[in-house]
Amino acid sequence: MLSHAITSYHMLSHAITSYHVLSRAITSYHVLSHAITSYHMLSHAITSYHVLSRPITCYHVLSRPLTSSHVLSRPITCYHVLSRPLTSYHVLSRPITCYHILSRAITSYHVLSRPITCYHVLSRPITSYHVLSRAITSYHMLSHAITCYHILSRAITSYHVLSRPITSYHVLSRAITSYHVLSRAITSYHMLSHPITSYPVLSRPITSYHVLSRAITSYHVLSRAITSSHVLSRPLTSYHVLSRPITSYHMLSRPITAGTVESVSKSSDAQTVPGTPPPPELCLAACSPTSVRELIIISALPYFHGSLNGMLCWGWKQREPTLAGEKQ
Repeated sequence: MLSHAITSYHMLSHAITSYHVLSRAITSYHVLSHAITSYHMLSHAITSYHVLSRPITCYHVLSRPLTSSHVLSRPITCYHVLSRPLTSYHVLSRPITCYHILSRAITSYHVLSRPITCYHVLSRPITSYHVLSRAITSYHMLSHAITCYHILSRAITSYHVLSRPITSYHVLSRAITSYHVLSRAITSYHMLSHPITSYPVLSRPITSYHVLSRAITSYHVLSRAITSSHVLSRPLTSYHVLSRPITSYHMLSRPITAGTVESVSKSSDAQTVPGTPPPPELCLAACSPTSVRELIIISALPYFHGSLNGMLCWGWKQREPTLAGEKQ
């Protein structure tokens, strides 16, 4: 997850060495556990068994540590992932008991099931279901009014995602204190960290910095009280997302303490070498919603290229003209 070759650091926590993750009933093999060091998990054509295919009702999903494996890196070709109603299980370590993940009712379509090359994943206008919630009624997620920009989709236009003040819980992390998230070099202020009370966060077009990039050094992200600002409220038009090796920070859960993310892709779409930006055609922002290459969001996440001044990143296009007067 987050890379085609995440092979040398902890992901989502400390080492998973002695228990099952992603299932309590998976008795013949470990999924994302027991020192996953020699095979691709949820990737590289998992073709002989189902992972997260039946109703996920009683086990943890991504709740404990991963040590060394590929997650959602290559095409997941013949099983269902998060395809049926998710009704009562842990996602990101805490119990999600009353809503669906990645859908209001994930019952009629597959998410992360077929080769993620021919369908949309959060790409079409998300207008009829909740993402990361069935009924997020006490707060909005990912924006104050997500009505005018893209977030892994064409147009999230009919609901709020992380829009109300996030005041009493941690999102994706507890004390993410050692990296820049949603920033090129957020060095002079806290981003999604201390109570954000006096300025917009990601409200203007984000055009010149890395998101989850490097120089991630000194603050909390999505951790403390975000009390009164816009988060991802305006068009995100041209920036890096996960463009640099993720080397020292909490990823969704526990510390990733010695990480590197290899940028070499073995996908069938293109071949690159470490440090080489992905071909423009792999960037999805410019693609039409039906474009095959637009759909590499999950299945081909090997592109963590770029520098603080770079203009390309995996899953995103080169900079487009931004607001009048802005420089590229």
